[in-house]
Amino acid sequence: MNNGKHTPGEWAVQQQGPGCSISIIGPGQQSPFIAHVLPDEVGGETIAIANAALIAAAPDLLEAAKLVVAAGKAPNILISAIAKAEGRE
Repeated sequence: MNNGKHTPGEWAVQQQGPGCSISIIGPGQQSPFIAHVLPDEVGGETIAIANAALIAAAPDLLEAAKLVVAAGKAPNILISAIAKAEGRE
């Protein structure tokens, strides 16, 4: 369980060039490494870039989901998704 602790956003996608691995990094000069996404033979680079963009958006999506919950308008799937992101599920 991670208790909702993660590298703070804004996360960004970086790619050195076509066919290279795609990195997701955190903010700042000494950007912490978050993840690598590798293109595979099935989905190729297009899907890998889309996956990297989704991962990079995670902190913003989590914050938006929490705002919806705080407003009292959250469906159960959103509450479950927050719990999963925070390591409670």
